[in-house]
Amino acid sequence: MFFTGGGWMYLNVNFPTPQAEYLTGRGAVTVVVDYRVYCRDGVSIVEQVKDAKAAMSWVRAHASKLGVDPHRIAAFGGSSGGHIALSTAMFEQLDNPKVERAASSRPNLLVLFFPCVDETTEIELKYSAKAIQTYGPELSPALHVAPGLPPMFVGQGTADPLYDENRAYCAKLIAAGDLCHMVEYQGAPHGFFRQGNAWYPAALADMDAFLV
Repeated sequence: MFFTGGGWMYLNVNFPTPQAEYLTGRGAVTVVVDYRVYCRDGVSIVEQVKDAKAAMSWVRAHASKLGVDPHRIAAFGGSSGGHIALSTAMFEQLDNPKVERAASSRPNLLVLFFPCVDETTEIELKYSAKAIQTYGPELSPALHVAPGLPPMFVGQGTADPLYDENRAYCAKLIAAGDLCHMVEYQGAPHGFFRQGNAWYPAALADMDAFLV
């Protein structure tokens, strides 16, 4: 399941189409999720996480119809989409009991690229304060590290302002007993995982290997 980024402000639902088509060609069922964002729908990150959780539950509840193994669902996200994907595995207080009672909103695997894991930082608030509002401390994965998260792949460029933050986050997860497999891409900036970039083929292969 693909959750596109856009700083929680906007969303181009077609952005992960190349990655989704690649995985479809490898035999996976892929779902690209359209969720509400601030500029289009006027909602905060709270509602965006709720939408993502509801989408995850919907796919799991309809797994047999979709040809999906309900015990092998991966959430993919880049940048703020990485935060949204990761949040489906956390923040149970945002579960909708009417939806999640029938099917869990928790993925079985996480595939994240340059995720935004601390929504209290200056860099996140500079671009996305209208969407984050006062919910940064409550909905920052880096501030709620605990054992029990699904296995996680993190693709991270070394020229990304989020590099140190995500490296430290992965180390904290490992110390807590979680599986965090971080792959670094030398010289890659934020948002590098797009078709045509020099790092794209290697990142695609690394993602494939992790999923296998």
